[in-house]
Amino acid sequence: MLRILGGEWRNRSVKWLESPELRPTSSKVREALFQIMGADLPGSVFWDLCAGSGIMGMEALSRGASEVWFVEKNRRSAGLIRQNLEKYEAQDRAQVIPADVLVFLRRARPKADLVFIDPPYASGVYLPLLEVLDQTIQIWGSGKTRLCLEHRKNRDMEHLNLKNWLWEETRRYGDTCLTFLTQASPML
Repeated sequence: MLRILGGEWRNRSVKWLESPELRPTSSKVREALFQIMGADLPGSVFWDLCAGSGIMGMEALSRGASEVWFVEKNRRSAGLIRQNLEKYEAQDRAQVIPADVLVFLRRARPKADLVFIDPPYASGVYLPLLEVLDQTIQIWGSGKTRLCLEHRKNRDMEHLNLKNWLWEETRRYGDTCLTFLTQASPML
């Protein structure tokens, strides 16, 4: 059973597609992430990219995000995210986009304040995803967008060659790491 850890829906359950391809973020890592984001979350536009179970976006809504965009290419998972939003009567504060994340990032969309990305660890999408995030940030960034990437401990994210992002920090939780980046100020 997958449960929301904090906020308005604390201890309430979330339906998700139990499949070997899906690996919901552990409760320990979720709690750490939302502690770190703290005061930035209330009133923010939060993107849950490669949403899978949708638990991160549901946590963000529960804790005060004004709007959440869930991007998940698996249509069954996207359907369950919609069911969870209906269950908590939050459809008016969320969008579920059943699309590939790289396609989503290349299209027009609202500004994002906080972006969480957790692609399947074994996928080859990490570097292409970071390249597209770097290329498109001027379109959808809020000027102070903060990005969190969940990844295995063996990926070195500190030495990425990104022009439009500044590495903030990486925190480790067992075999899982959270790397935080902030949008670089545009050159005038």
